[in-house]
Amino acid sequence: MTRPPELRVRPFATKSYPSPQGRQSAGQGLIKDLLSTGFEMEKDVNMSASGSRKSTLKPHPTKEEIALLPAFEGLQLNQIVLLESPEQFKDALALIQAAGVVGFDTESKPVFIKGGKNHGPDVVQIALDDRAYIVPIGTNPPIEFLKAVLGSKDIIKVGFGLKSDRAHLRRKFGVLLQGDVELTQPLRALGYRQRLGAKAAVAVVLGQNLKKSKSVTTSNWAMRPLQKSQLLYAANDAFSALKIFRALGSPHQLTHTRTKVIQDPCSEGVMGSDEH
Repeated sequence: MTRPPELRVRPFATKSYPSPQGRQSAGQGLIKDLLSTGFEMEKDVNMSASGSRKSTLKPHPTKEEIALLPAFEGLQLNQIVLLESPEQFKDALALIQAAGVVGFDTESKPVFIKGGKNHGPDVVQIALDDRAYIVPIGTNPPIEFLKAVLGSKDIIKVGFGLKSDRAHLRRKFGVLLQGDVELTQPLRALGYRQRLGAKAAVAVVLGQNLKKSKSVTTSNWAMRPLQKSQLLYAANDAFSALKIFRALGSPHQLTHTRTKVIQDPCSEGVMGSDEH
């Protein structure tokens, strides 16, 4: 198997980073090799402590190393669409179906009491290559829209930690998540000792720093209206997953193509959300 040197051999802890073109080329070649050989590197990750290759696994990138990287090239507020009206949901569904592959994540109001129950998700975010849709969950959640997107096998949803999302979606909405791709699995094949979350994956695969403020992470996601900082955080969580999926060569490619061209009805970004 050919080893893309920038991802398989070269250590992460260095002051110089490969170009985006070189990183993407290496990532695409790696994933294609891994898909054709049954994730041999993942088998290495699962070897026992006495395994001869365990010592060769790469350490998780540190906060200090990630901080040296340029900022993640994420979505801006004018690329974020807050879905609220039936017309907005209809237009968004058409574009999501046409895209076929989306970044996906959810946010929930944090529970600070031990043993407390999580009543989320309170926000569902879906990212395309040029925008993100934010779905605030209120007393009348858009069940049909969620089923049409999240329950569809024809729309590939890529993200991190989707196991917990699956359970919450089924409990709260009765929606069975289908057509999902958990990115931690192909990323484990890159040879790191620990699973890579979104922030570390953005650093390793894209060479960028996805800033995740703890104050936003632990903010009240059930509050309305959502703050601008929350909108940006939620949108770019989903968007970063999609960008990583693209950079790794889009494993689990769709087996059919979509040629239908749909007029883009969403020219306006978020309006009326004030930062608190």
